[in-house]
Amino acid sequence: MILSDEQGSVAIVTAVSLFALVAVLAFTVNSGHLYVEKNRYQNAAEEAAMAGALELCGDPVETALRVLRQTLFGGEWPEGEAPEEWAEVGHYDKDSGEFRHVDELGEDEFENAVRVTLSVKEQSLVPIFGGEGDMTVTASAIAFKEPYGLLAGGEPDDDPDIETRERFPAGYPVFQDMGRMHANGDMRFTGSPDFAGDTVATASGEVVNLPSGIEGAETVRDVRPVDWSALRAKAETSGRVFRMSDFPKRDTGIPADQNYLEYDGNRCYAVKADGKGFALGLREGDHSGAVYYISAEGPLEHPVEEYSISITGISEEYGSQITGFVVASELPLTFDNPMVRHTLGGPGEQMAYIYCRQAIGGSVPTLANFLHEGVIYRTEKTFTARVPAFYSAKQTTYRMRIIADRAILLYGQKSVQSAETTLDGRFGPPCGPGILYLASWKP
Repeated sequence: MILSDEQGSVAIVTAVSLFALVAVLAFTVNSGHLYVEKNRYQNAAEEAAMAGALELCGDPVETALRVLRQTLFGGEWPEGEAPEEWAEVGHYDKDSGEFRHVDELGEDEFENAVRVTLSVKEQSLVPIFGGEGDMTVTASAIAFKEPYGLLAGGEPDDDPDIETRERFPAGYPVFQDMGRMHANGDMRFTGSPDFAGDTVATASGEVVNLPSGIEGAETVRDVRPVDWSALRAKAETSGRVFRMSDFPKRDTGIPADQNYLEYDGNRCYAVKADGKGFALGLREGDHSGAVYYISAEGPLEHPVEEYSISITGISEEYGSQITGFVVASELPLTFDNPMVRHTLGGPGEQMAYIYCRQAIGGSVPTLANFLHEGVIYRTEKTFTARVPAFYSAKQTTYRMRIIADRAILLYGQKSVQSAETTLDGRFGPPCGPGILYLASWKP
């Protein structure tokens, strides 16, 4: 009888021990599985956030969701999930670590980040206590983009320098919130400029007259090239393709004020009798993202680089605004100052984009009558411009960013008066080349 009781006790202890061992084993297996899945989802969330931030000026949410769908679910969303809630656009403040949704942005804030947050139920590998053993896996990531305020990003042999020249007084120009300023060559200033806000200057070569500049920085080579085919395709559906063969000639006998090609209130006309100079006069108002593509389709009587297309405004109203447009030119671009001051670009969808396969500037045009409130320049050659104070103001702020494959040359006032000029890169969203970062953030 005593032996029977002892055998029963051993059986109970063995059963309990076995049950505990199985539970511990199941917990260990499930914990390991959860750890692996957590890493997999976290990596996918970070990849999706980075991909979305790269497309802030396209469709960032759809891009982020597409990456999640492909990396986690084999291209198909699991039934019952709500993926539209997993990705959102907003503003990330790297100083405070705060993310604000696009609907909560302040007056001076703009979309610069994508946040991905997801929570998915995964089935345990070893169910415990007869249950289904669902586990909840969560992951979150924020990626934000800082634009290049100035980037001379070409090959070192092309002299991709950033320079200021002529009559900038000490402390000018002021580079305000330009993010990253980088030259794959040298960075030279006639006088020591001033930096304000979030601005860092680096050069792969030497830095002259800028004590805070960083020399010997890594060469920037990962700049996405301009998609000229896409720009032309958009111009054909939302804008206009202007071929050189379309531009009126100067020597037709038609009065100059009548000899132009008009499209949607914009005008193309000749400005030089030698047949090399033409102008694109933009109408006042918002252009709703229209692309004006200037094609080198000929026949051309001279080499492409000898032509010039001047960008100007045609309104005679002082202070008229020209916003929300894209100019993409296969010919060199310059500026023809209008008789009255105009404003180019603006915040958000009012930003203006000017792309050029040739040089922008050429013979040092002045921007004195173009107030810049949000303009991005992108050229595959050199950018040259005089950025003085406006005629009626001692100090002037240009809100613009410049990306060139060769040099960026900024000139001050041509007259004796000095140019107290500020270049401000704080407008958004941060379209164009920039640097992507993953934020340190926990939900």
